[in-house]
Amino acid sequence: MRLSILAAVATPNVGSIWFLTGVLFVLVLAAAVLAGVAVRRFLRRGSRQLDDLGMRSPRSDNPTAFMAASMQAVIQKLRDQEKELETLHRDERARAQQTERLSEAVTHNMPAGLLLINSSGLITSANPAAELALGVKDEHSAVKRWNTWRLRTIFVNWA
Repeated sequence: MRLSILAAVATPNVGSIWFLTGVLFVLVLAAAVLAGVAVRRFLRRGSRQLDDLGMRSPRSDNPTAFMAASMQAVIQKLRDQEKELETLHRDERARAQQTERLSEAVTHNMPAGLLLINSSGLITSANPAAELALGVKDEHSAVKRWNTWRLRTIFVNWA
């Protein structure tokens, strides 16, 4: 008798096997849904973590916060661009000053005389070789003397 009770308990009946299979299927299905939700949240959080400025991107569920965060991002981007432009401008100014100093040194030390004449025909500058050739001692004298000479020549030839 004892053996028959154990045998009855040990051998499952067909209805209980289907019941256990159904419960197991529901548990596996629920675990799969939960895993899917967890993966989706993880991937969504990873994609929203940082934007192109290295800041957290704003959530769109609060329009005021979204607008404020968007404006802050634009302001930060403009500040960065302004700093970059200041640096480029400073570098360009330094380069222009260096080029100007080089041009002055070359003009001052060249053996040939050089007169710079503006669009009106007036002498604006003369290098030391030109001053020597013209017989004057400083640049301002050469400019003044030759501009006066040029104006006299124009008025004499014109009249």
